[in-house]
Amino acid sequence: MAIKGVHAIRTGGVAVKRPFLTRQGGAVTSKLRILASHTFTPELPILCWLIEHEEGDFLIDAGMCEAAARPGSLDKSLGPFDAWLSHRICRFHVAPGEGLGPQLRQIRPNGAKGLRTVFTHLHSDHVDGLADLSERTFAVNAAEWQHPYGAPKRLLTGVRPQCFDLRPDPALPFGASFPLSRAGDLFAVPTPGHTPHHCSVILRRGGVTFFFAGDVVYNQEQLLRGELAGAHAQPEQAAATIDAIREFARREPCVFLPAHDPRSEARLNNLELLGP
Repeated sequence: MAIKGVHAIRTGGVAVKRPFLTRQGGAVTSKLRILASHTFTPELPILCWLIEHEEGDFLIDAGMCEAAARPGSLDKSLGPFDAWLSHRICRFHVAPGEGLGPQLRQIRPNGAKGLRTVFTHLHSDHVDGLADLSERTFAVNAAEWQHPYGAPKRLLTGVRPQCFDLRPDPALPFGASFPLSRAGDLFAVPTPGHTPHHCSVILRRGGVTFFFAGDVVYNQEQLLRGELAGAHAQPEQAAATIDAIREFARREPCVFLPAHDPRSEARLNNLELLGP
C-alpha cells in the first residue's frame, strides 16, 4: 500500500507465544510464562516502511530477507543459544518474494540503491533485511548501538552505523528528538521500554502525522488500554512511553503504525488517526 509516498512492506510474519504479548507478574515471572507456554498467536506481520522523500528515500527498519526464515539462519545471525531461545518463543515465516529485496525492486526502479535506512531498534525481525540492502549503512540511536538488547550480534559484526544522539526537545512529550531530514519533517524520538534505547520515527506530511512505532506495543489496542507486553526489557519505561505517545496524539493526532499490528496497513491506507 502507498499513501502520500508512504509504503508498508510486509516482510513475512511471525507467531509468538501468547504471554509474549501481555505482561503478567514480575520481570522473572513474565519471562517464565513465555517459555512455559505452548500456545502461539496467529501469525503477525513483520512490517517495515518506505518513505519517498525529496531528500532521498528512507527505509524505517529492514524487516526480514527470505533467507532469514530458512533452517539454521538464526544460528548464523544470533549464535546457538540465542537462536535456540528464539525458536522456543517465535516462529518466523517468509514466503518466496516476501523478503525485503524483491519487494523493494517492485516499488523502486533502483531497488535498494540509495536508500537511507533508520532502525527503531536492533532485534532480528527489524534488521535481518540488511542482507538485501546493497548499501549496508544505517542510522540508529547511538545508545541502542552501544548497549544492544537482544540484537543479532553476528549479523551486525563489521557493520558501521551512522549513530545519532538524541537532543533535548521540550516541545515534545518525549523530551528529546533527532532530525533525520534537513527539512525536519522526519525525526526520531526516544520510546524506550521494548529495548532500553528503542526509538520511534515521526513523519509530518501534507497535514498528516505518521508515527512509526516499531515494537513500542504490538497493536494499537494495547496502547489505548495501557497494556504492557511480556517481552519488554523495561516495563516501567514502556509504561512511560505509552503515556508520552498518548499525550503526543492528544496534541497532534497521528496514524499510529506498530511493526506487528495486523491493522497497521489498513490504518495507513485509510489514514485512520489516533487522537483525543
